[in-house]
Amino acid sequence: MPKRREALPEERDPAELPDFTFGPTAVLTPANLITFARVAALPLVIYLILTAEGSQRWWTLGLWIAVMTSDLLDGFLARKQGTTTSGAYLDPLADKFAVLGSLAALAYVGHVSWIPLGIIALRELAVSLFRSYASRRSVTVPATPFGKAKTLSQSIAIGVLLLPALDELPIVGQVAIWVAVGFTVASGLDYLRRGSTYLASEGRAEQPPVDEGTIESAIKLGRADATDATDATDQPEGTTPISQRIALVRDRDADSDVPPSASQG
Repeated sequence: MPKRREALPEERDPAELPDFTFGPTAVLTPANLITFARVAALPLVIYLILTAEGSQRWWTLGLWIAVMTSDLLDGFLARKQGTTTSGAYLDPLADKFAVLGSLAALAYVGHVSWIPLGIIALRELAVSLFRSYASRRSVTVPATPFGKAKTLSQSIAIGVLLLPALDELPIVGQVAIWVAVGFTVASGLDYLRRGSTYLASEGRAEQPPVDEGTIESAIKLGRADATDATDATDQPEGTTPISQRIALVRDRDADSDVPPSASQG
């Protein structure tokens, strides 16, 4: 009986083929390469904002759209091929550089006030410091759609400010940037609130339970006065009251010149 020929890879259903994925420590992934390209294009964007005039500003707008669209592309690739530690750090950092750098250039040429830039920069600094503190406590605050809405509103606002057709209607750009500032501040406060909740939960989880029924725990908690009330009712006849036993343990530890905590281990 002739042997059945196996289907070649190109003949198989693409849905049956395994996806090519990367481990969490990979660096040179397609998603990260797109992020690197976005950062590399940022100086050109800033240069065009500072120097482009008239119809040349359409090239600036087109490059800005390409830069921010690449953020969607590298996010798609990361989800499909596996997220990496480096990508999780580089992607939001590239977004911050793009937004802050472009806004600084726009403020320099007078298209926007420095105040929105200052508010956005302070928000990013506060969140970055809090994230660093939380990471040292091994606490990770998951991202939410709120953060994505913040980045999207910032990108749209910068695009509106770059539109040559709106030079006669500067109010449109001002409204767009202040809407972005609102999303930026609100998402920052939401992140700090959720992060504080995670840190508090982590602290409660790490705190060992205290057994208030042991003599040593009573010493730690300073419960001699509280246990006196239970001596007469809770102790079996002929046993030493708890308060006296606490005093004996204290005297024993004092005689041995060993702190109470060390004498228990």
